[in-house]
Amino acid sequence: MDQNDQLNSEGHDQGPNRSIVAIILEAMQDAPSGTKALLAMFGAVTILAVGMCGAMISAGQYSYAFLSFLAVVACFFAAIQLLRGLVTSGTAPSSRVEEGANGGGFAPQAVGGAGIIEDEAREALRSLAMVKVPLPSSTPVREIHEKMEALRDSVFVWLREEQDVEIEASDIRAHIFIPDYHMISRCGVLALFMPDVWQVNMKGHKDEKFRVRPGQGVAGLAYESEQPQRFVIEDGRWPSELSFDAEQRAMRHPDITWIVGIPLTVPESGPTLGVLGIHGLRVGITSEQAAQLYGKLHYMAAAITARLAMIEQGTFEVRFRSRSK
Repeated sequence: MDQNDQLNSEGHDQGPNRSIVAIILEAMQDAPSGTKALLAMFGAVTILAVGMCGAMISAGQYSYAFLSFLAVVACFFAAIQLLRGLVTSGTAPSSRVEEGANGGGFAPQAVGGAGIIEDEAREALRSLAMVKVPLPSSTPVREIHEKMEALRDSVFVWLREEQDVEIEASDIRAHIFIPDYHMISRCGVLALFMPDVWQVNMKGHKDEKFRVRPGQGVAGLAYESEQPQRFVIEDGRWPSELSFDAEQRAMRHPDITWIVGIPLTVPESGPTLGVLGIHGLRVGITSEQAAQLYGKLHYMAAAITARLAMIEQGTFEVRFRSRSK
């Protein structure tokens, strides 16, 4: 089944509708080794205490059984608090915005609503509109995908026929990053991801699951600044201002040579709902050509934004604080 068949049969994104268990496992991946060891110790003590409790009950030693039960309860609640701290403290750098992250600008976290984090040190308050996920099976969702394919084809023709760039259509990829509404509504984590249905020519590589914070990566920079971003990557050397962590560097496609990100901002001071990205593999282009691409993609981005605005949205109040220098 190709991507179009999948779109027509399913009609919505399968990505961010994750359980709390999945969010905890993601946070655990980047937890410090000491934290992992502490959790393992809690687990071992809990198992031992359960065994002792059963043995004491069998032997009629109910007072000792009760003490063993209290040990089980204590270990359980200690482990729960530790896991809660992992999810809400930003242990997983690829999915959470933290104070003091690399670069300038702001570090956003949401406030208000279920499970949202509070912090007295925050400064500016901003209201962010976000497309609700999972995405519905609707005409705008399908039309956005179709326009992304048309955009990829248009870029290919322009580079190949007008710029004499020896590139193949398979070397041009398109995607849209949007905030993970599901994650921010559950635990206050503001991160951008790419819905499966809004990816062109990306299936099969691990970067299809790529996530960034606002202000991080090309998409994060475009989302935070609400300004287009473009980068030319020479000899695999990515600009340091993109602030990728080790996990993200491992997930990047090794053959990316250029990338353009365009914020999908509703006209007349409307919200930025996402970021349209297009990038090339293997064959490079010049900085001037990358700059020209934005001018050619501007109208297509506006058409995509108009359809994105038709999809149901939710609004979160997000406080931004200056990052440490």
